[in-house]
Amino acid sequence: MTDVRPGKPASRTLDELLTPDEVTAILKVTKPWLYAQVQRGRFPIVRFNGCSLRFKASDIQRYIDRQYTA
Repeated sequence: MTDVRPGKPASRTLDELLTPDEVTAILKVTKPWLYAQVQRGRFPIVRFNGCSLRFKASDIQRYIDRQYTA
């Protein structure tokens, strides 16, 4: 997300953070599968307060792109 407010530089971007529920809905997988992939290091996570997990939307998109076969 780019900050496009007047008077603010547009160089800073923030990646949207997704909850585990949002990721499982996007990928159409179960939470146990998602957590197993996190344990295997296949999905980087952002952790808040030691327990709340979030996933960068760009990491999820990258995973989807890698799964695509022509």
